[in-house]
Amino acid sequence: MIQNDILRQVRETLYCPETGLIYDYVTSREPAQRFAHLPCRAEVEANLPNPCGWGTGMEDCAINAGTMLDTLWRIDGDPLWAARLVDGMERCITLHGRNGFVARGFSVRAPEVCYSNSSRDQFTLAVYGLWRVLRFFPTVPDSTREKAAVLLKAIAEDCRTHVTPENHFNLMRLDGREALVSKMWECDDHEALRLPMIYAAAFIATGEREWLEEAKRFLGPGVEQSMRMHNRDSWWDLPIAQMQFSLLLLRECGLFPEKEAQLDQVLARTGEFGLSHLESTIAEAEKFTGEWGVLNANWRRGRFSLHPDSISDNGFCIACQGNMYATPVFPLSYLEPNTLLRRLGCSLAIMAAGRLALPDELRHRLKTLLNNIDFSRCGGDGTVKLLHGLVVAEVSCDTKDMFIRERMHHENLSTACFEATL
Repeated sequence: MIQNDILRQVRETLYCPETGLIYDYVTSREPAQRFAHLPCRAEVEANLPNPCGWGTGMEDCAINAGTMLDTLWRIDGDPLWAARLVDGMERCITLHGRNGFVARGFSVRAPEVCYSNSSRDQFTLAVYGLWRVLRFFPTVPDSTREKAAVLLKAIAEDCRTHVTPENHFNLMRLDGREALVSKMWECDDHEALRLPMIYAAAFIATGEREWLEEAKRFLGPGVEQSMRMHNRDSWWDLPIAQMQFSLLLLRECGLFPEKEAQLDQVLARTGEFGLSHLESTIAEAEKFTGEWGVLNANWRRGRFSLHPDSISDNGFCIACQGNMYATPVFPLSYLEPNTLLRRLGCSLAIMAAGRLALPDELRHRLKTLLNNIDFSRCGGDGTVKLLHGLVVAEVSCDTKDMFIRERMHHENLSTACFEATL
């Protein structure tokens, strides 16, 4: 079965038991050497090659963990592995000393330090995955749910402290400087609901009304801005999928009945965008003639490019907030297939979040395509997003809504939350 093959690849290839994290890629088929490319302590402390750790193999550990947690509860996956993923998430949220800041990841070669710049996407998936564990994964240990609740509150507290007008609503870096890709308010349309979703999750975790009030303060204008989202030429599947996750949390938590119609409208419209991109991505993948299982190379030995914010208006290189954001350029032989797998998965998730069923013709083409891939050879985390998309698209809209409501009722979520809204 395709899903089982991908799940095995994620767990045996990308997951590291020592840290509890799912990494971005491996560079060797030898189990003991597969993470040899990850940064050492000196590189991390110097923010090399950039303060986000982009390209190093540990830039998206929080995203991968949140995505996998949302996958596992839907398939009643191994609750003990889910608990270990939450432990890895706890490492990212607490170990650096700024409780609630969601670090991108920790290297198995330097498990005490992390890069200084996170992102709104890391925060989004961390919160979304922990929320799913807290309320929709009854087979995980009680201690894991308790830990998820503590972490959700810590993230909200960190946002309330740092995401302020004085900081231009920026999450800020661990070193106190303003961070790239970390603006949480007065931001783009697809980012406008990230902050209220974080505060809503904190209320669900704690029952403390202050978080509900914070969520309501940003929800109205955030919904209005989200409704302006359009299928622009600069579409990028990964952040748009995260937009859908923020919408889903706010829609499915049941705390904002007066906004449900608008949230449904945005979910459906963005789902249509996802369906159109899924069709074009399947066509592109069908034409791909390379190998799906090419491994990435050591990032230190390749070329680098500068992030646009590290280039001045006159075209010269500048230091951005005290560091240049130089990003490793991956070999196309690895980048192309891994990107196609990621795009397939994210487009499926975007579509499914909009309550759209996968058309039979596309389902057949996708199945034929995936049946021809040996996932045991894949070395990148495009498979994490692909597995997630396949799982969420497999559940029909009506069945999914009923399943969620039944679980909410089973755990008596509604009593505490809805009484507090009265």
